[in-house]
Amino acid sequence: MKRLIFRFILLNLLGMGLMAVYWSINHRTGVEFTPVLMPEWAPFWPLLALPYLAMLIAPLPLILALQDQGRFYRSLGAVVAGFTMIAAIWILFPTIMYRPESEFGWQTQVYGLIVELDEPVNILPCGHILWPIVAIYFFGQERRASLRWLVPILLFGMVTVVTTWQHRPVDVALGAGISLVAIWLSERVGRNKKQKV
Repeated sequence: MKRLIFRFILLNLLGMGLMAVYWSINHRTGVEFTPVLMPEWAPFWPLLALPYLAMLIAPLPLILALQDQGRFYRSLGAVVAGFTMIAAIWILFPTIMYRPESEFGWQTQVYGLIVELDEPVNILPCGHILWPIVAIYFFGQERRASLRWLVPILLFGMVTVVTTWQHRPVDVALGAGISLVAIWLSERVGRNKKQKV
């Protein structure tokens, strides 16, 4: 129980720290943003904002449920490494993508809240899929059978990122690639530490 509480606190501290960094990058002023365009074929479905938000929260219980303590720390290392790479690109190459104007009724209140709080910047690459990919990778190592349902949920989550016009498909693909590189780095560092012990 103590370990679970410690993990919960650590995860929250990490999440709040990364959110603070994201927020400062997202709301900075005096920056010249390069506009990017969503492909014409990409649909705009603001109703998918709820599953989109669920995808951002769902990784936390998966990481908390990891049995192996080393795997838990490697998952956090992957998140930090991935976020560092993604945030560096946001800072060096600031991008903006304007979302479609929409009348927000009761069906799209969640989407309305998102666009009210989250500036339409930090488009390239997508950082929203970092936690989900890391969580599914490490959780899947311990429970391989779970990948049968986790991977389709992840793919659907990636679709919601595009259909809510948070990021373009290319941004999601680049974010996924960076997430995999971060996992590889974390695993490599973890293996090196094991060999030295």
